[in-house]
Amino acid sequence: MLATGYQVNVTRLPFLAPDIQEKLLLQNGFPLLDLHFQSSVPGLYFSSFPAGHSFGPFFGFTVAVRTAAKLIGHALLTADKLPDYSLAD
Repeated sequence: MLATGYQVNVTRLPFLAPDIQEKLLLQNGFPLLDLHFQSSVPGLYFSSFPAGHSFGPFFGFTVAVRTAAKLIGHALLTADKLPDYSLAD
């Protein structure tokens, strides 16, 4: 087993504009995600290691990327039909 000590802090992602970072609800650097991996910023999804806080350690591994992609893809295809699980309220 390898422990890198890596800490998630999505506010340090250089490609996220400051106004988007301000809207993100975080806990210990992890984005809080709804049931479809969507963050508190509508249309902004996270998978892999940053999703681990909301979905558990399984989603922190590459093997889970297929499952996450299917859930996110389904959410995008049915966005107007899904209930709003927004965390921004």
